[in-house]
Amino acid sequence: MEKALEAMQMWRHDPLFSQFYHQSGMINIDNTDLGAEILKNYEKLGVEVDAEMASPERFKAMYGSFYNDTDFSEVGEVFVNRDSGWAEATKALTAYTDAAVEAGVKYITADIDVLTFGTDGECTGVLTIGGENITADRIILATGAGTAKLIADSAPNRKELQVDGRLVAGAVVTGIVNLDPKNGQQYTEIPVTVHSVLPTRGKETKFRPS
Repeated sequence: MEKALEAMQMWRHDPLFSQFYHQSGMINIDNTDLGAEILKNYEKLGVEVDAEMASPERFKAMYGSFYNDTDFSEVGEVFVNRDSGWAEATKALTAYTDAAVEAGVKYITADIDVLTFGTDGECTGVLTIGGENITADRIILATGAGTAKLIADSAPNRKELQVDGRLVAGAVVTGIVNLDPKNGQQYTEIPVTVHSVLPTRGKETKFRPS
């Protein structure tokens, strides 16, 4: 959680990232103790945060009629964090890449075949499908759901490196709805919403009128 808090400060205050961050707030509707545990963690770390647990009735009153049709039948309390928000990830990543290149980083685009390893077993880089060997002192894998297969293909005989349940790939179905500013105004006044009670699990991201 400490790393997450450090990242949040970067999103809020760093000139490069803050332009892509929107502090809309975030709420989590579920039937577990997750929200209460999050508040306890903030307290343990000595972090002041504008967050609380609210009953469904009080929660609906906070945001007018938007949540009137939401199913709260199995929900005791709703976690509300007004200090949270969302970021435009694609734009931020592009800006970060451009800044790195301007600072002298060599940016290479290639399809990776396998990871390469040194005589001591350390990862030394990658071998591209085109046969180019790219090496570095530090290798960071940001390969998502392809991580397990990449490691298995690269070092099939090294059991200690295999994912073997350490990571679980997940998928999020994304939909985009184009609304005019008049009809979409209500979406600008609510936080990012996470609904974790089965079978109505889902997320709502923020709408910004063009």
